[in-house]
Amino acid sequence: MNRKFIIVLFVTISCFTAYGSSVLDNYFFALKNLDYQNARIISDQIENIKLKKECIQLVDVLYYSGQKKIILNNPEFSTNSIENIISNLAKGYHVLFSNPYTTQPFEHFQEAYNLSLKINHKSLTKLSLLAILQVYNSEVLQSNDDILYYLKKMKDISSDNADLFHYKINLLLFHLRDTFLNLKIDETYILEFDSLMKKFDANHNFWPKYYSTVGVLYEALNKPEIAIKFHNNAIKLITNEPYFNHLMFRSNIRLAEIMKLKNEYHKAINYINKARNHINLSDSIRSKYYINRYLSYNYFGLKDYKNAYSSLINANELNEKLDYKKNSLEIVRLNVKYQTQEKELQILKEREQKNQNRNIAISFGGLLLFSGITFFLIQKNTKRKQKLAEQETLLETQKVATLLKEQELKSIDAMIEGQEKERQRIANDLHDNLGSMMATLKLHFENLQQHRNSKDANQLFSKTNMLIDDAYQKVRTIAHAKNSGVIAKQGLLKAVQTMADKISIDNKIEIDVIDYGLENRLENSLELTIFRIIQELITNIIKHAEATQATIHLTNHEDILNIMIEDNGIGFKASQIYSKNDGMGINSIDKRVEHLNGSMTIESDPKQGTTIIIDLPL
Repeated sequence: MNRKFIIVLFVTISCFTAYGSSVLDNYFFALKNLDYQNARIISDQIENIKLKKECIQLVDVLYYSGQKKIILNNPEFSTNSIENIISNLAKGYHVLFSNPYTTQPFEHFQEAYNLSLKINHKSLTKLSLLAILQVYNSEVLQSNDDILYYLKKMKDISSDNADLFHYKINLLLFHLRDTFLNLKIDETYILEFDSLMKKFDANHNFWPKYYSTVGVLYEALNKPEIAIKFHNNAIKLITNEPYFNHLMFRSNIRLAEIMKLKNEYHKAINYINKARNHINLSDSIRSKYYINRYLSYNYFGLKDYKNAYSSLINANELNEKLDYKKNSLEIVRLNVKYQTQEKELQILKEREQKNQNRNIAISFGGLLLFSGITFFLIQKNTKRKQKLAEQETLLETQKVATLLKEQELKSIDAMIEGQEKERQRIANDLHDNLGSMMATLKLHFENLQQHRNSKDANQLFSKTNMLIDDAYQKVRTIAHAKNSGVIAKQGLLKAVQTMADKISIDNKIEIDVIDYGLENRLENSLELTIFRIIQELITNIIKHAEATQATIHLTNHEDILNIMIEDNGIGFKASQIYSKNDGMGINSIDKRVEHLNGSMTIESDPKQGTTIIIDLPL
C-alpha cells in the first residue's frame, strides 16, 4: 500500500513538471476571467500535444457558446487526470450548448469535479463548479435548490476577486429565478457587489454580465428607470463575441418588458425585434418562446388581437415543448444527484486514506532505524488500527447509504407534495379570480337582454365587452403565475374600490366602499389575502343574496383591521351555512381568516339581509 502511494505521488509530480504548471495556471486564470482570446493564445504554449488539443477544444467550445457548430475530436484514452478533467469540461459544455435538456452536461461536469477533488487541483475544481452552476442557471433546472450545495462549495474555495464575482453573480441569479415573487436580495447587496466590481478594469468581460443581471434585479425591486440604465450599459459594452449573444438577447427582452409595463408598446416591439436578431442558438426553443410571449402582450396592448392571439398560440406550443423536456430531465437528474454525491464522499474517503497511508509510510521509515523489537511492536499496532479503521469505514458506508436513501425518499415526497399544492393553488386562483368576474358577467348579460331595445343598450354592451376583456386578462395572468395584479401596484383599498365599481350595475346591484384609517399600505401578501376574502364574499352576494345594495366597511383600529360587509338580500339561517361543505365558499373564507389568526361573525335572518364581520390582527 505504501509503495503504491509513493509511485502515484511521483507520477503526479512528474505530470505537473512535464505540462508546465505555470502555463496551465495562466490558462485556467484566463478561462475563469472569461478571457477566451488570451486563453487560446496561452494554450499554444503547452508542450504536451494531447493536453494542448484538449485545452484548445475547451476554449473553442466556450468562445462560441453554441452559436457555431463545433465537432469535438474524440480524444485517445489518457491515464492523466488533468487531460480527463479538461476533456469532460469540453464535452459537458458542448452538450449544454447544443442540447441542454439532458443529464449529460451534469454528468460530465460532476466527473470533472470528482477527478479534480481526487488530485486536489483547486483551479480545476473551481472551473468544474462554475460549469455545474451554469447547468442550474440555464433555466432548465432553476426550480431545484440543489444549487445551494454547489454555491457553498464555490464560496468555500474562493481565493481571489474573480472567484467572488462568480459566487456573487450565481447567488444573485439563484434569487432572481422567482423574479418579483420572493426576492431576498436588496440594494445593499448591489452596493457590496459594486464595490467588488470596481476592482476590475472598465473593459473586463465581467461588466456586461454584471450590468444585465443587476438590471433584472432592479426590475424586481420595481425601479424600472434604473433597470433601463443598467440594461443599456450592458448593451453598450457587449461586443460581437458569440459568448455575449445570450446577454444581448436577455437585455433587449427585459427592456421590452419594461416598455410594455409603461404602455409604450411600439418601443417594446422594437426591442423584441432587436432580441430576435440575437436568438440563442444553443436554446432556440426558449428564445422563440420569449419572443412570441412578449409579442402577444404588446399586440394585445395595441388592440391588434389577431397578431396577439397568433403569438400567444405559438408561445404556448413552445412552452409545452419546454415543460416536457424539463420534466423528463428532472426525473432522470434525481437519480444522478445521489450517485454523484456518493462518488464525492468516496473520493474524500480515499484522499483521507491516502493521507493516512502517507503518514504511516513516513513513520515506518523513521522507525525502521530503530531496533527490530520496536519495529515489530509498531507493525502489530498498525495492523490493529487498520482493522478498526476498516470496520469504522464499513459502518460509515452503511450509514451514508441509509442516509442517501432517506434523502431520496424525502425528495420524492416533497416533489409530490409540491405538485399537489400547485394544483390546489391553480384551483383557488381560478375560483377566486374568475368566480366573481363570471357572476358579474352573467348579470350584465341578463341586464343587456332586458334592455336590449332601450337607449342604455350601447352602454351595457360596452360594459359587457370590457368585462370580457378583463376575464381574458385574468386567464392569461393565471396562466403565467402572476397573481399580485392590482394589489401589488395600488394597494388594498384601491383594488376593492375598483372591484366595487366594476360589479355595480344600474338598477341591479350597487356596492359602496366606506373606509377609515387605511392611509398606509399593509404587507403585500396580507393585502392580497384580504382582497380574496372580500372578493369571495361579494361573489356569494351576487350569486345567492338577490340583493340590490351592498356596503363594504374597512376600518383600521391601530392593530386590528375590521371588515364588515352588509347586503339587503334575502338572507339565510346562519346556523346552516357551514353544512354546505363545497370547499370554495364560507368554509374556505373561514379557513383563510383562521390562518390569519382572525375571527369571523355572521349575522343573518331570512328576508332581513346579511352582515358578515371579520376582525384581523395586524
